[in-house]
Amino acid sequence: MRWGARLRSPWIAAGLTVTVGIAATIVAFVARVRREDLELRADLAHRASVLARAVEERFGGPVESMRAVASLITATGEARGDA
Repeated sequence: MRWGARLRSPWIAAGLTVTVGIAATIVAFVARVRREDLELRADLAHRASVLARAVEERFGGPVESMRAVASLITATGEARGDA
């Protein structure tokens, strides 16, 4: 039995080493994917806020002008199509 125990010992150590290596690789992969996901989400949120700010700056003035004209027409009650 001592001879059989000696033969199993290196295989157990090798198996444990391979198992720990695979587990560490999986953990590192999952951590990297999560980190990249968070970075992509942050980048998307930043781009969306920049785009929203640009749209608001470019179209804010014309929209306010249209509202002012609509309010003026409503207040005076006079609107002509040929003007």
